[in-house]
Amino acid sequence: MMSDKNFFTRLNKNNLPVRYVLGGSCICYAKGVPARLSLQDLLDSVLPAIIASQHNAPVYLYFQSHEAIMMADLLHFDPQQANHKTMREWLEAGIVYTLNQLNIPLPPIYWVDTSEDKIRRHIEQWVPHIKTVLPASMLYGLYAKKPDATYPQGTGEEKMILGVYYRNITLYTPEFLSTALDIPSGQALFVENTTQQKAIQIYYHATGQNCDMLLYTPAPNTQGKEMCLGNSNHKIELRLTAKQIMQRAAKLGHDDYYQAILNRHSIVDIMRGWQSKVSGNEA
Repeated sequence: MMSDKNFFTRLNKNNLPVRYVLGGSCICYAKGVPARLSLQDLLDSVLPAIIASQHNAPVYLYFQSHEAIMMADLLHFDPQQANHKTMREWLEAGIVYTLNQLNIPLPPIYWVDTSEDKIRRHIEQWVPHIKTVLPASMLYGLYAKKPDATYPQGTGEEKMILGVYYRNITLYTPEFLSTALDIPSGQALFVENTTQQKAIQIYYHATGQNCDMLLYTPAPNTQGKEMCLGNSNHKIELRLTAKQIMQRAAKLGHDDYYQAILNRHSIVDIMRGWQSKVSGNEA
């Protein structure tokens, strides 16, 4: 399945063996509610795990709970009600279930949870340095597809969003990898969707370095847009009923994309199985 070279784009491949794989989901859109985890959240964690398994390497999954809390007002949720601990547990249950269904050996999973004291301290240690290399003007439009986009410049949330951006970038830097995770950057492979490409590369380019990346197109919704950024009626989330999952999966299309990952298994099979693994737990 993942041997399909058309699914991934490899950038800056070096001659060193891959000993560590890193990636993960953008969990902020779940708004601190485990049951709002989506099919895209699952796939963005499953794909790095699959690649790690192929390399007989551990997978380090970014879990940016601290940044999600920073964005709570913007995303309209109560940070006091957020349950990221359960969310992480449910996401791991989905990874374990999916790889089992695909008959892929589960690699060692290590979570890089940005709310954990050790991880938070290392991020805050390196952000000032990252700011000296990357002025704020270089971060405008960091996650935009259009090259001339300037968000969040001039918005009321500019300071907060730039703070989130600097923290995001820090997670991929050689300094963070070596000090926080004891990972040599030359033996690390980032497996991320293309939305993250600029955030990964920007520091490396500014410092004249390279990083090894395996990129893939984000999970598409019914409109062909990235699922997590589309209309909520086009998402497939854990909180949906079996009927809702079936209806939305039937309308989703993009069969080649999802079959490339899930093989013979349907979206309905995977989502229902994931639900069964977390059912009875508090959301």
